[in-house]
Amino acid sequence: MDSKENQQDPGYWGHRVKQAVKKLMGHADDLDSVLNHLESLVEKLESGIDPKQNPDDVRYWIAKVNKLEKKLTKSIGSSAFNYLNMLHREFIASGNAQDIFDAIVHTEKLQKWLCKYQDNILQLFGAQEEWKQSEKVSQRVSAVLRSLEDLGGYMVLPDQDWPALYASREFLYQTLLS
Repeated sequence: MDSKENQQDPGYWGHRVKQAVKKLMGHADDLDSVLNHLESLVEKLESGIDPKQNPDDVRYWIAKVNKLEKKLTKSIGSSAFNYLNMLHREFIASGNAQDIFDAIVHTEKLQKWLCKYQDNILQLFGAQEEWKQSEKVSQRVSAVLRSLEDLGGYMVLPDQDWPALYASREFLYQTLLS
């Protein structure tokens, strides 16, 4: 087993990546592009660049996905269902749907950024575990956005029987997020 001191040495990881490339040589379709990409990663590792600050490293993009997920959680709290339910109740009490429409705009921005991060993960690294991790965040953002848009759509319709709609579970968030 390799010692922790060896693992902290950037040269150690560069050597390990080169070994992995040699093993992959028989399995890649475009060996030159794979080799060039991995060699650039090795150079950056050996130069001491922090991988979380390097857009050629998957950890950079995953860190961005995780930060975005934290922003979503900060916006909606731990339960998307409770958040949408609260927005719904506030609308019924005040008749003002502005908070719902503001939440839609905010969540659309998060989704836009997340798509950019996922594009980079997919282009650079393919559909590996990192892609699957980002996809879980994407599904959560999409479910919240669809539920907000559904709720916003009802808000613009005049003369709705809100208690009856709520009781019959007509709102998407009542089934999608519960």
